[in-house]
Amino acid sequence: MLDRRHALRLSTSLFALAAFGLGEAKAAPARVALEEIHREPDMPGVEYSARARKLAGQRIRVEGFLAPHAGGRPAPFMVLAGQPMVGCPHCLGSADLPGDSLVAYFGNALGMAETGIPVAIEGVLDLGSRTDAQTGFVSTVRLFDAKIIR
Repeated sequence: MLDRRHALRLSTSLFALAAFGLGEAKAAPARVALEEIHREPDMPGVEYSARARKLAGQRIRVEGFLAPHAGGRPAPFMVLAGQPMVGCPHCLGSADLPGDSLVAYFGNALGMAETGIPVAIEGVLDLGSRTDAQTGFVSTVRLFDAKIIR
């Protein structure tokens, strides 16, 4: 039998769980396809899609292929592209990168990443032309605080 004292204790416990966020799930990052970032994927950097502009500054999840570093040269980022890339994407400028690519800055050094295997990456979306201070590499789409999910 549930008396008034037990009912009060139960409701207080449920309130405490809700107050500490245990009953609330954290929203997953929005999934974005690389080709959805630019309004015209064949003309990257010219104009961003409405969805990309809306998600700028938020954590998103994208899938693609990491491009290799040139000759093991260290850089604070990797290029993520829709298709496996051959050669040195870090030797290209942002205008030469495929329209379905972005630069991902990882908090920790990745070294040489395995290429040719699809990965999912989460990070904070940043739009606009920017030059990397360390390498001089120019990008128009970036993920900061990036993490490889799979």
